[in-house]
Amino acid sequence: MNLNVWDGDLLEQMPGYGEYLRKRRKEQGLRIGDLTDRQISSATISHIETGKKRVGIEKVRYYCSKLGLEIEELPRYLLKERKQKEQTAEETMLFLQWVEFIFYSLGVQESWRMLRKMKWPDGDFFAMHNHFFRGKCLSAKGKWEKAFDQFQHALNIIKRNPEFLSTNIAASICYEVAQLYFQQNQIHKALEWTDRGLSFFQENGQRKEALFLLLLSKANYLERLMRTEEASAITESIFTYPLRVSSDILLRAFALKARICNHNQQFEEAIDLTKKGISLAQSEGKVDRCFELMVIQASSFKHLGKIRLAEICFATAAKFETRIASPRLTALYHKELGFLHLMTDQIQEGKEHLNRALHLAEQMNDLVSRYEALNALGEWSIQQNEMEEAVKYFTEAYDLMENHGYSRQEKEIALKLAKCFEQLGEQQQHQHFLSKYYQSSTEFIQHHDQSVSQS
Repeated sequence: MNLNVWDGDLLEQMPGYGEYLRKRRKEQGLRIGDLTDRQISSATISHIETGKKRVGIEKVRYYCSKLGLEIEELPRYLLKERKQKEQTAEETMLFLQWVEFIFYSLGVQESWRMLRKMKWPDGDFFAMHNHFFRGKCLSAKGKWEKAFDQFQHALNIIKRNPEFLSTNIAASICYEVAQLYFQQNQIHKALEWTDRGLSFFQENGQRKEALFLLLLSKANYLERLMRTEEASAITESIFTYPLRVSSDILLRAFALKARICNHNQQFEEAIDLTKKGISLAQSEGKVDRCFELMVIQASSFKHLGKIRLAEICFATAAKFETRIASPRLTALYHKELGFLHLMTDQIQEGKEHLNRALHLAEQMNDLVSRYEALNALGEWSIQQNEMEEAVKYFTEAYDLMENHGYSRQEKEIALKLAKCFEQLGEQQQHQHFLSKYYQSSTEFIQHHDQSVSQS
């Protein structure tokens, strides 16, 4: 380069030269103090490397010479450096794409092994991805506290770099953290994080699936709290949303909407939804979703008194039970089949299925599934005129709901306990749970009104 045209203004046109010189110094194992002398101070070297303060061309030239390069060579080195960074970034993003694919297809162990072997490039952008994927893996391994720490690190990086919101990793992290709280039966915390994720979501950003995962999770949490009107509205929005929705999200939405319809005694609509869902699940080869929808459909037929059709659904679902990985779906199957047996006076078979559902719910620490199984066993005990046994099941169910803020279920079970104690002639307990029933009813109405006003 012609020295006559090389001046300080050209330095301004070469962003990153200070960072490159810093890297070069470190590669040589030198500290700033090793390079200071009468002509250049440690402060000047620091200003050159950080770019926080403008330094004259001659000082930069002198510093370059101490690192063994000519200032005229800087543009060539910087171009080479930039191309290398671009290549590294492209390779890293491709690697992350495969890590995520392996996470969902081969499991957490292989993806965790890949992450630990990966040499990450410098910079917040890659650090954010590193913490995010580590959090996902740790969560899948059941190491919830460590997972939360990784997610929090990623969120802190995004807070420092708001432009990273367009990746929708912040929204995805909120979904993951909500799931962590849900697995720990802190459903109200899960709802808070879901709402936080929805506020972070960037419609024109990446990872658009995060929106539907958040919406579906929120609807699921609300349905479990028996806030079915809100849950139904959210689920309906998924079907009508202008963005493309994956088949898995649609199938989960069909199942959730059908469950809500059954709860609201809209059994014909539930059957129509399950038929559409089963058709989609069959075409996509989604055995788990097909199994779930068949069980929900069986429940709809049972409520309509179409016992033979319900039995056909259960008999078909039974052929797939050994292929179902989710204990939640297996618990749902045994609970609903238990109900059917009770309706058809197959008392012992009904109790066996309900106990199986309860055992599975306890294994996975699923509060609502435990509640539903205990509630069903309480109903079974009443049917057998075993009031004290019913009280035992209902009391356990009541304690679960009261301790975790499920006011709607708490209200329903309090009334059943009041009726049981009335039958047993225990007036004090009867009045106690009748009072609990009215108290829970008031709290539920107040909470519902507050939720409606906020929405």
